[in-house]
Amino acid sequence: MKSKSLLAVLALAAVLAAPLAAQQKQGGDLMFATFSDPLYFVPFMHADSASSDVLVNVFAPLLNYDKNLKIIPWVAESYQISPDGLTYTFKLRKGVLWHNGEEMTSNDVKVSYDLIRDPAVNSPRRTVFEAVSEITTPDRYTVVFKLSKVDGVLLNAFTTAYAVPASEIQKYDKTKLKESAFARAPIGNGPFMFEEWLTNQRVVLKRFDKYFDGPVGFDRYVYLNKGSQATALVATEKGETNRVFVPEAEVARMSAIPSLDVHRYVGNVFDAIIWNCKGEITSDVRVRQALSYAINKQAIVSGIYKGNGRPGVSSFIPGTPFYNAKAPNYAYDLAKAKQLLDEAGWKVGPDGIRVKNGKRMKLFMITNKGNIMREKILQYVQSAFKVVGVEVEAQILEWNTFLTKYVEVGRFDAYVGGFSTGLTADHQAFYHSEATPSGKGYLNRGKYANAEVDKLLEAIKATADTAKQAELAFKVQEIVGREVPYTFLINRTQAYAYNKKVKNVISYDLLGWYNAEKSYIE
Repeated sequence: MKSKSLLAVLALAAVLAAPLAAQQKQGGDLMFATFSDPLYFVPFMHADSASSDVLVNVFAPLLNYDKNLKIIPWVAESYQISPDGLTYTFKLRKGVLWHNGEEMTSNDVKVSYDLIRDPAVNSPRRTVFEAVSEITTPDRYTVVFKLSKVDGVLLNAFTTAYAVPASEIQKYDKTKLKESAFARAPIGNGPFMFEEWLTNQRVVLKRFDKYFDGPVGFDRYVYLNKGSQATALVATEKGETNRVFVPEAEVARMSAIPSLDVHRYVGNVFDAIIWNCKGEITSDVRVRQALSYAINKQAIVSGIYKGNGRPGVSSFIPGTPFYNAKAPNYAYDLAKAKQLLDEAGWKVGPDGIRVKNGKRMKLFMITNKGNIMREKILQYVQSAFKVVGVEVEAQILEWNTFLTKYVEVGRFDAYVGGFSTGLTADHQAFYHSEATPSGKGYLNRGKYANAEVDKLLEAIKATADTAKQAELAFKVQEIVGREVPYTFLINRTQAYAYNKKVKNVISYDLLGWYNAEKSYIE
């Protein structure tokens, strides 16, 4: 980053990050109706949204985004990048406290990020920081990341909170952090501190009055697990809870309820069918292509999502310079689907189900229980595939079981899922051959592998030139589009409903609820 740009960022940060405690109104508990239980609360170990929803309020990152998607200092009061792009220096704010009363220091940052980089820890964030060769702490408030090669997207990674108190995390076996006491009762530096977690019931956070940016508005932030989206919606309609995610199919109905305010924004979220690229049947790219043609994406967007989104083309966000709208897509075409299945050797049997070498074409497909939209997609896909001669054994599983007992161990032919994506061109987590549960990461759960894609993804990180990153990202999307490790269904428009007693709620596209720390209950 040029010094002029850095000074501009720091000047903006000084305005945006100034404590607002004097003006902050306080009171009331935010009761968030959810339907999934978290897995664990070590911020650099989780790979699920239920844990992330909690962690974002317990831990504060070194950097942050302003409402215009510009990166600004946060827990770090400033940062510098050397002209050669190989040294990142962060100056921490003095007086930032962990929830146990200890001051946050550069050693906490070093210990945390060294754990991320340690293969023995097996953090899903390890590949994000693979360019980092050394972390040093010249003094109590300065931490220096030295890189072995340029990483053009690394700065964005510091907008997610990964630092934990060294004195706490070092109490535990680094190879078993998911099972540690810290994973059940985290100690952070964010606006809320952990109070209680009753499995499958609730997670309770309480206001941290010594938060560096000033005390937040809510007394407590309570996540109530209602078991399903439908039950969560009812709880908010009745006033038992005051915040809930609104599935696209329910936006119009919830918007008409007088006691609620529904906030909609363009999300950085996509839903897709994730294929097991090593599966007995689904390892054949022609099968994945055929079944993509058998899905009417527009019908899914219009019918299931009630028009709240757009048919999916890739994991990259529409509207960013990295999105390739012309990447291979699969418009609804039953004739093409049947042709490809025929070419793959799957011939229609006497009962209408295709057969090859005496084996019926039967797929095991799953999704997580309680997610209304995904459940409906799974039901639709089951019917759609039968039209082209493919039988689907569908199962809807409780979230933790779905993730740990099936998805992460590859017990599926396909699953209906969704992901939030970052704002950069770095999509290694989805496509790199090492970003698998048994490799360096977790999100490439279908074990897709392509050497050319690996090189392109690595080249994206090796340059800070946005135009070059976009050129490479376009090529990634062309190859991935042809090989179909994912059938992208929709880029979603997201919505949350709040009881009107929740005041000062402001949402922005791609950021969501931007000022949650400054909201309060009337």
